[in-house]
Amino acid sequence: MKTIKTIILILPVLFFALTTSAANIKKVFAQNNILFINSPEKGVLPKINAYSYIYDSEKTWLDNNALFYPLVSDLAKQMSLKEAVDFEIQSAMKMGIDGFSFIYVISKNNNLYKRYNEIIEAYFEVAEEKGYPFYFNIALKFEPNNNLDEAIADASGVLKHFTNNKYSFSKNWHIENDKKVIMLSKVKSLLTKEERKKMEKSDDMIFDISLLFNRIDAILQPTIEDYNCIYTCIWPGRKKEVIEASKKFYTVKMEAFHMREEKLIERFNNNLKLTNKPFVHSIYHDHVSSYYVEIDSKKKKPRAFVIKEDLKINECYKEYDDLSLSKGLRLGFEQANNFNASILILNSWNTYIEGSQFRQEYNHGFGLGPLLNTLVEIWKNEEVDQGVFVAYRNKQKVDSNFLDYKVRKSIGDTQYSQDSIEVITYTKKPSKVIIEGTGKLAIGSGLQITTIPWKKGNLNISLVTEGVEIANLTTTREIREVDNRNQPNVIYQSSFDKRIIKDLVNTLATQEVNYFNIRFMLDPVEKNQWLKIEEERMHSHLTNLILNETNNKAYRSNESKNNERYEKKVKKLLPEFHYEVWKELKEEKLLEVSSSINNYDLYNLHNTYNVLEID
Repeated sequence: MKTIKTIILILPVLFFALTTSAANIKKVFAQNNILFINSPEKGVLPKINAYSYIYDSEKTWLDNNALFYPLVSDLAKQMSLKEAVDFEIQSAMKMGIDGFSFIYVISKNNNLYKRYNEIIEAYFEVAEEKGYPFYFNIALKFEPNNNLDEAIADASGVLKHFTNNKYSFSKNWHIENDKKVIMLSKVKSLLTKEERKKMEKSDDMIFDISLLFNRIDAILQPTIEDYNCIYTCIWPGRKKEVIEASKKFYTVKMEAFHMREEKLIERFNNNLKLTNKPFVHSIYHDHVSSYYVEIDSKKKKPRAFVIKEDLKINECYKEYDDLSLSKGLRLGFEQANNFNASILILNSWNTYIEGSQFRQEYNHGFGLGPLLNTLVEIWKNEEVDQGVFVAYRNKQKVDSNFLDYKVRKSIGDTQYSQDSIEVITYTKKPSKVIIEGTGKLAIGSGLQITTIPWKKGNLNISLVTEGVEIANLTTTREIREVDNRNQPNVIYQSSFDKRIIKDLVNTLATQEVNYFNIRFMLDPVEKNQWLKIEEERMHSHLTNLILNETNNKAYRSNESKNNERYEKKVKKLLPEFHYEVWKELKEEKLLEVSSSINNYDLYNLHNTYNVLEID
């Protein structure tokens, strides 16, 4: 007999005093890969998308296993830089995120710096113009194998730039103790391999990290009065590094992947307490390695190696972290509560190549955003909307024609993710959850997890309080065995999805119409008609994507028919001259995207964050 199991997740009441001190206000920041915005003008999102989630028998097996799902770049290709960053900010705020931590890679490819600066300054400009309560810090990330002197000079130059530019006193800076915040990550790259090995082998009695700190001083010294620094530990289990770094810097933190190691986090926190510094916690919810593992050698290999050696799909595999559906994400918030974290860092906002993005996209489903928002509101002790969510993985096939994905790290039993569906509920009073119309399962108030056996098909879930339905979820994406390729990502759907998609489509359709209407100056009635045409096109595309998962031929046929109907409606609406201009502008943008795809190779990595090389 199949069983349904309910787990009551007890989150203690969170209390904090409302004071004028920023240190007492809980904040959530998401790591932002700067270039991944939906603007052909400056960003690379339209350049990497190219319908990559569309399975095509004409593609190589490598291309058919790409993890990119930046759906927004399908729906609206016409965004200016300011429109694109505005969309990112609005999307993040709706998910309970308070700001972005910009991953500023100190790279051999320093041609990127100008592009980084332009995009970051666009974020500040939009946030100031719109009055958004949204804040920014900069995370300097040091690429390995750089010339140390050049890396130090480059990093120092970045800080000088943001000390002297027009936004140096912006109210949208992330401020702690009256100074702007910067973060330092991958600082081990400021040491040579020999220096690192020597430190690793030394015991705590003779452990000396002053060489690294001297190099960091050379970066910070010219702007020391402007910034407070959050240092990311190389060895978070080493008491001496934690204590010495916390004495020197505003505070220290651990890398997100340590979230799995609860004993290590406790030891780190105990050491941090000795210096009375605030706890900053890093959280991630999903991760797939960007590298392949060659079966014969059992070594990690980049995509370039796979291409060069012409490896077949059954000669390698990829690794992923199994965080037991939503358990890893919930665990991160429990840890933040248990250790009194004042700042949360989400890893990441938009690292598509590793599938770790929190940004609303088709890959993880539209339920991830409202679930994150619910967890943030609970953590901050704010008013929480009642709702229901599901989290699951589609079944992977054991098939030599499919790329195999193997678990690298896990939280809990990996079989749980394969055999279970989580039904996550939040209610203010004891309630009943009705799954597929059969039986009423009593649940308590607050956040609860009901585990049901994995089942193919669609689910209908009703949440009832005192005889009144307060939320309903009918899944739109079928829970199923993958038909044409394996994908290990967790998918989230929620009772909020219809509202989220409606809002997403309205926002993007409005921007799309505005892009052209600057030139056409349509009257309000015509503009509203065009807006409805764009919304219809976007909804059709979203619906059709679901079909693509099971019937690629039907997907292509529908997409062609939908585009034909769309163009006819625009032609009927616009005067002939405007219609021709519209077609030309649209084709120019499509050509730009197509050209960019040919000119850029995402996997030709020039830094550790997998950004495209900019000529």
